[in-house]
Amino acid sequence: MKYIFLWDIVSKWWRRVIERLLPKYIEKYQPDFVIANSENMSHWKWANPKHLDEMQKIWIDYFTWWDHSFDTKTAIEEFESSSWKTSKRQLRCLNYPKWTVWKWYFIIEDKILLISLMWNAFMKHNLSCPIATLEELFEKLRKERWKEYFDNLEIFVDFHAETTSEKKALWYFLDWIATWVVWSHTHIQTNDTQILKNWTWYITDLWMNWAMESVLWVKTEIIIEMMKTKIPQKFEREEEWKLEFNWVFMESKNWKCEKIELIREII
Repeated sequence: MKYIFLWDIVSKWWRRVIERLLPKYIEKYQPDFVIANSENMSHWKWANPKHLDEMQKIWIDYFTWWDHSFDTKTAIEEFESSSWKTSKRQLRCLNYPKWTVWKWYFIIEDKILLISLMWNAFMKHNLSCPIATLEELFEKLRKERWKEYFDNLEIFVDFHAETTSEKKALWYFLDWIATWVVWSHTHIQTNDTQILKNWTWYITDLWMNWAMESVLWVKTEIIIEMMKTKIPQKFEREEEWKLEFNWVFMESKNWKCEKIELIREII
């Protein structure tokens, strides 16, 4: 199986860049699936259905959510009144409370188990322990009709966390269980990508897609002024500098990771 994964599609500006660049990477890598995170897709906020429709049309197959999910009441209302309410294309974090709405894992074509998770340290939510939540899910799937498939499923874990210690702990827990463990949130790509001894691929952080001369897309002078004075500022997106485009291509066989390639383009 071949995958392209990208995260943090920030607002209209970056949606247009994705529309422009994604086709050539699909042509080059011929992925079976393209997976993206969508938590900042609409005006630096949780994605709305209209923008998910746009991204799906250019062949992003599945969308994951993280700590900005459910940030706005209007977005929740829009989801409730759209086809995305029951869609098997967008995925909330597995370790939200069980009564939280929307899908919490996907099994795709009887081949792939797609999961999104968050750890808790320095995050605004206090969710259930990801390790315990994963163990509960795996037990559930083995007992149900997926028992005959489970040991051969490719497990793709999209994980959002702040601390390296949490990331490392889950990394080793999932070695031999998961094919991919993809981390994010700290917005700086780490130089530790590797395939573990039991064929699980790992990276501590993937980076993001953004304007190079900015502070997480915000104009630098605004953030400097806010840090200096401690007075909140209105954020303005940087649009005049070069854009940095960061994705990852992954290839597997018989649930084992065989190839990874970090994709970086500056335009």
